[in-house]
Amino acid sequence: CNSDEAETFRKRLMENKSLGSGELESITICQSRNYLFSSIDQKALNYALSLRLTVIPLKSILKLLWQLEILSPEKIRVLISELEDKDKLNIRGVEEIFQEHNPSPETT
Repeated sequence: CNSDEAETFRKRLMENKSLGSGELESITICQSRNYLFSSIDQKALNYALSLRLTVIPLKSILKLLWQLEILSPEKIRVLISELEDKDKLNIRGVEEIFQEHNPSPETT
């Protein structure tokens, strides 16, 4: 973090009690450096959106990794398990990642 980021982060820590320090720091850095923000936490995604950041949910990234055949479902499950263990997360709806999206045919 540079000094401006650190100051913004400190302010956000004081003002926002619903998000963790890691999420707030990530959002601050993404905003300052014009990066995309990604998270599994819907509150964090909504907060980032309120700050006009471009966001992409983690599940969307994982789904693309599977659809583009960059990672197999097994490797994605291992990655999810590692994230859950390392970051003390509970990623729900994992099977949604592996569902195909088949839009219904348009009716005319």
